[in-house]
Amino acid sequence: MDWIPQDVIRVAPSGLRVDREAQAWSTLLALRRRAWLIILLAVLGAAAAGVALAVLDRTYMAEALIQVDFGREQPASVAQSAAGVQIDPSALVEDEARLIRSRAVARGVIERLALDKDAAFAPRETFLSRLTAPFATEQESSNRARADAIAVALLKGLTVKNDTRSYLIAVSYSSTDPDRSARLANAFAEEYLRARIDASIEAAERTRDWLAMQVRDARDAAARAEDAISAFHTQNGLLEASPQGGGVDQGQLRDAMVQRGDATLARIAEESRLKRAHEAIAAGFAPSVPDQAEAGMMQRLVEAQAAAKAAVNDARIAYGARHPNVERATAALAEAQMRLDVETKRILAGIETGVAAARATEATLTQQVDRLQGSLIRTTLLEAKLRSLQADASALRERAQTLTESFERARALSELRTTTAKVVLPAQATTVPSGPNPPMIIAGGILGAIGCGVVSALLLERRDTGFRSASELADGGVRCLGSLPEIAPRAPPVEKALFSESVRQIAATAGLLGPPASPQVVMVTSVEPREGKSVLMVALARCLADAGQRVLAIDASPAAAGETLADEKATLERLLEGERSLPEAPEPASRVRVVRRASGLGGGQELFGGAFDGLIQKARRHYDAILVEAPPISLVADALILGRSADAVVLAVRWRKTRRAAVAECLERLTQSSVDVVGVVLSRVNDHEGRRGHDAKGRSIYFRRHADPVSLS
Repeated sequence: MDWIPQDVIRVAPSGLRVDREAQAWSTLLALRRRAWLIILLAVLGAAAAGVALAVLDRTYMAEALIQVDFGREQPASVAQSAAGVQIDPSALVEDEARLIRSRAVARGVIERLALDKDAAFAPRETFLSRLTAPFATEQESSNRARADAIAVALLKGLTVKNDTRSYLIAVSYSSTDPDRSARLANAFAEEYLRARIDASIEAAERTRDWLAMQVRDARDAAARAEDAISAFHTQNGLLEASPQGGGVDQGQLRDAMVQRGDATLARIAEESRLKRAHEAIAAGFAPSVPDQAEAGMMQRLVEAQAAAKAAVNDARIAYGARHPNVERATAALAEAQMRLDVETKRILAGIETGVAAARATEATLTQQVDRLQGSLIRTTLLEAKLRSLQADASALRERAQTLTESFERARALSELRTTTAKVVLPAQATTVPSGPNPPMIIAGGILGAIGCGVVSALLLERRDTGFRSASELADGGVRCLGSLPEIAPRAPPVEKALFSESVRQIAATAGLLGPPASPQVVMVTSVEPREGKSVLMVALARCLADAGQRVLAIDASPAAAGETLADEKATLERLLEGERSLPEAPEPASRVRVVRRASGLGGGQELFGGAFDGLIQKARRHYDAILVEAPPISLVADALILGRSADAVVLAVRWRKTRRAAVAECLERLTQSSVDVVGVVLSRVNDHEGRRGHDAKGRSIYFRRHADPVSLS
C-alpha cells in the first residue's frame, strides 16, 4: 500500500528562481529530445577527426635557444642620458623575439638558403596568375610580391617563445621534414644574430657620422668665438677684464669725487663769507677779513671814521654848525668814510672773486667726475661683454672636447664586431613527430560537434512553436485537461491500458465522470485537420459508456467526397428533417449510439439551425452524455455555431505540431462567439518524448505490476 504524507508544507520559490529553473529544465528537455542529433553530430565529428588524422601530414619541430645578454657596460654618455629611466628586461626580450618574427629576418633566411628556388616555399602558378601575367607592368613589384609570398609561407611554420623570467628565446620551426625544421630554425637564429650585428654596427656608424659632424660644427663655433674675442680686443683696446671691475678709472673717479666734494665745501664757505659781509655792511659794520694785515687796516679805517665822527660832533658842540673847524672835521669824516668804502668794496670784490673761483673749481671737478663715470660705465660694459665672449668660447671648447671624445668612442664601437646575443643550443633534427596530436584532434572534433549539436538543437527547438506540456499551455493562460498518447492499432496491451487511463483522466478533469446531474453536451473540435479529435471523440465515448452512461456520438464533420455511409437512413440530415426519429438509448449502457453527417461542406448552413437545437434537446432526455465532433475551427465556421448548443467545448491540439498562434486565434474566436471552452487536450503525444524517460518507464512498470491481466488482454 502506497503511503502518501498529508499536510506537507512546501515553500514556494521566488518568481525569478522559478523562471530560471523552468528555463533550465526546458533547455535540458530540449537537449534530451534532440539527443539523437547531438549524438549523430558527435559521431560525425569523431569520424571527421579520424579522417583528418589520416589525411594530415606528420610534422616535426626543431628548436634553437638564443640567450640575450643586457649586462654589457654602456658608454658613459648613453648612461648619463638614460639616467632615471627604468628599462624592463622582459620587454627588451619581447622586442628581440618580435624581431625574429619579422619579415625582414624571413627575407634574410630566404636569401641565405635560396628558398625562392625551393618548391616547398615557392608560390605555385595558378590559372589566374597565368591570365594576369601579360598585363603585369612592373617586374620589380612582381618579384617583391613573390618574395613577400615566400616570406609569409615561411613564417607559418615559425614559433618564437620567450620566458619573461629569463633572457632565453626559443626559436622553433615545424615542417614535414625533420632535417628541414632543424636547418630553418638554425637559419632564423643565425639571421637574427647577423641582423642584430648589422643593426648595431649601422647604429654605431650613424652615431659616429653624426658626432663627426657635431665635432666639426663645435670646432668651427669655438674658432669663431676666439676670432670675436680678438676683434673685440682690437676694437676696444681692452686686453683683459679686471677681476674687481673698473681698474684705474675707478680710482680716478674716487679721487675726483673727493676733490669735487672739497670744492663744493669751499664754494659754500666763500658764499657764506660773502653773505656775512653783505649783512655786516648793511648793518653798518665792517666786513670780517681773514687776512690779519687787511683786518688791521680795516680796523684802523673804522677807528679813523669813528674818530672823525667824534671830532665833528665835538666841533659842532664847541663852535657851532658853520665854524671852519666843523667844516674841516666834516671833510676829514668824509675822507675817512671814502677810504672805508673803498676798502670795503675791495674786500667784497676779493670775496666775490673767491666765490667765483670756488664755483669754477667745483664745475671743473664735476665735469671730470662725469667724464670718469661715463668712462667707467663703458669699461664695465665692455668687460662684461668680454667675459661673456670668453665664457661662450670656453663652453664651445669644452663641448668640442666632449664631442671629440664621444666621436672617438663611437668610432671604436663601429669597428667592434661583437654582439650581446648568442645561440646557446642549436636546433637538431628529431624523429619524433610533434603533430598532429590525435587526442587533441579527436577531442576537439567531438567537442566541436557536440557544441554544434547543442546549438542546432536549441535553434530547432526555437523553431518549434507547438505545445509540449501542460505547463506551456498554462503559461499561455489555457487550461490543459490532459494528454492523449498516440497509439498504434497493434499496440501492446500495456500501451492500450495507458491510453485508456489517459482518456479517463481527461474525462475526469473535464467533469464528465461521476454521478450525472443532467445530460451533458460536449463538443470536440480541433484547430486544424488531422490533430486527433476523432480519436479523442471515440475514446471519450467509450470511456463514458464504460462508466455506465448512455452516450450519443454525433459526427458533425463534413463527409469526404465519394464517401458512402453504411446506414444512409440514420444520418444527421434525416434526423434533422424528421424523416427518422432519434435512436433509443442502447441497452446495456456500455454501448454508444453514433449519428454521422452525410453532406459535405456545403450543407453546414442548412443543418445547424433550430432543428439541430431541437435534436439536442430531445437527446438530453434520453442520453446521459452527448458528444459532438465539429470540424476544425480554422477552416470551417460550423464549430462556432455548434458550440453555442454545447455545455462545454474540448479543443484537441496536436502535440508539438499545432502552432501556438493558431491555438490562441481559435480560442479568441470561441470566446467572441460566447462558447465555453472547458479545456485543451494535447493529442497524439509521444509518451516517451512527452514525458521524462523515467516517468514513462515508471508508468509502464506500474501498470504491468498492478493491472488486471484480463483488462490488459
